[in-house]
Order: sequence, then C-alpha cells, then structure tokens
Amino acid sequence: MGINKEAIYLINKWKDLKQVESFLGVRVCELGNQHIRHELVQHNTGKSWFASLGAEHVSVDINGEDGSLPMDLSRPLPEEWRESFDLVTNFGTSEHVVGQYQLFKNIHDILKVGGCWIHCVPRRGSYPTHSPFKYEAAFFSNLSKFNGYIELLLKDVKRRKGKYQVCAILEKATNSEFISECLFTKLEGITHEST
Repeated sequence: MGINKEAIYLINKWKDLKQVESFLGVRVCELGNQHIRHELVQHNTGKSWFASLGAEHVSVDINGEDGSLPMDLSRPLPEEWRESFDLVTNFGTSEHVVGQYQLFKNIHDILKVGGCWIHCVPRRGSYPTHSPFKYEAAFFSNLSKFNGYIELLLKDVKRRKGKYQVCAILEKATNSEFISECLFTKLEGITHEST
C-alpha cells in the first residue's frame, strides 16, 4: 500500500501527540520496503525519506529490496532488537504475512516502552484481491486492551472507490510479555480472506 497521504498524516499526528520535534535520534523500524505515494515527499522509498529526516531507520521485508533487511516477519526478529525502537510503521505489510501472531509479537518485542506502532492496513471487506488478511478497528482495540497499550488514534479511513483502511497509533505502556498465541487467535477483528 505504501506511504500515502494518510500514512504521512499519521506520522505527523504521532509527532504531535508525542511532542516529537525532530526525527534526529528516533529509531524507526519500517515493516516492508515501502514506496512513497505522495507528491509532496521528494523521495522514492520510506527508507530514504526517514533517513533524510535524521531517523535511525531499519526496514524489514522478505524481498530484501530497496535497502531493506531480508527477514521473514513470521519468524522471530533478532534478540538484540528487543525494546530498541521508538516507532514501528506498518503501511501495508502485515496483511501479507502468514504468521500473524509472530508478526504482532515481533512488533511488541522490538518496541520500547513509550514507543508507538502506526498501522494503516486494509479493512475487512475492502481490497478483496490485495492480501489474505484484513482487519477491523476492533482488532487493534482488543490488542491494546490485552497488551496494555494506549490507543492514541483508531479510525476507519475511506479511500478511493469506496475502499477503507483501518488506521491506528498505539503506544506501548508497559514492558509486559505479549499475549499468548491462544488468546491472540481469539481476538475479534482479524480475518483471513481468500485472494
């Protein structure tokens, strides 16, 4: 899906909510090697854009393209990354990852307490051929509730042609362990749809 107008809005909203003046010293993990899809940003990839802002940036994508680290997000990420990122962005990657539990556990594990996840993902019923997984706001609300996150923003956003995305900014409030896989599979608001 890429870094589009809504993704840029969410990043700026995060900066306002967390009172972040600059990206200097901010450690960012971008899920996927996202391309910029907004005419006001003079960069092709999220990696080059975040780096130009001064962020310490890492992108992770199984394809290893555009400077991303070739890692499978449905497998554990390096232990040395644990609680080391201020911001994790998910602008159209999670819906393609088969191992949903490990993916969201990875995000939880690498995020610092006080750090945030920003998600902008396809809503259930939209983008039928785009990816196997779709989400509802209830999923992020439940994920927050059971993991002690603070919902800074959670909304459905109408895109072109009547399609919707779920957008969320969630703050990690404690360094508790991620919920069990058994509980994760019972969370409402995530669906597997045939593509």
